[in-house]
Amino acid sequence: MRRRGSLTAFRFRIGHCSLHYQHRNTVSHGSRACWRGLKTLLETEMGRDPEGCWARMSEPRLERAFEPYVEVVWCQDVTNAADLVGWDGLKGAMVDAQLVVSEFALRLAAMRAFNHVEHNHGGGETKKSGSENVSVYDQLMLELSGRSKGQTRMAASHFGITPASTCVAFVFVGEADAEKGVRMIEQHVMGRRCTADDAFSMSNHERITALYKVMPPELEVGSLEDAVIFRIGARGV
Repeated sequence: MRRRGSLTAFRFRIGHCSLHYQHRNTVSHGSRACWRGLKTLLETEMGRDPEGCWARMSEPRLERAFEPYVEVVWCQDVTNAADLVGWDGLKGAMVDAQLVVSEFALRLAAMRAFNHVEHNHGGGETKKSGSENVSVYDQLMLELSGRSKGQTRMAASHFGITPASTCVAFVFVGEADAEKGVRMIEQHVMGRRCTADDAFSMSNHERITALYKVMPPELEVGSLEDAVIFRIGARGV
């Protein structure tokens, strides 16, 4: 197991099932969270004794991934969310902060979205999906959902802001988008900048648990953040 920059990536294969997990913190923390998530997945979803599977699990190996520049701006006490819904002028994602468990979850979703678009569109900003052009920010919402299947519009309706939102996370991929986006936030958003910890204090854990379909046994071996991060990291694998 090796580390590239500040990002740790794991890929496990159990029989024909391949699972991928990435974590920005230390190898030991990422490894513990990954093992907890894997054990719970096996126990609750595969419906068999995991011990036999551990013996067949291959050793983790690092997967190459490009880590883009990502900036997250948190705002609370927002009073004009109704004016921000569908804000065409902003090149970024607007996420209902009440449904976010950690800033790392947003950054992981942004990194996966960036790499997905790079892979499918050769470095462009959008990819063609049927008759729909999907931007890196549309894909970010889909990655944030942690679901293997789904539509970007459905993901945006679950995690995007609504006219009633009062706490918003603005996510920008790339320095140009971030620089312009921060200026636009200062000019148009009626609210105040806050820290990630301030935003997390208002997280709706009940809704997060329901959206990510987190089962009680998972919370016995790990945290809600562990469960969410695992779903995002293993999405589509």
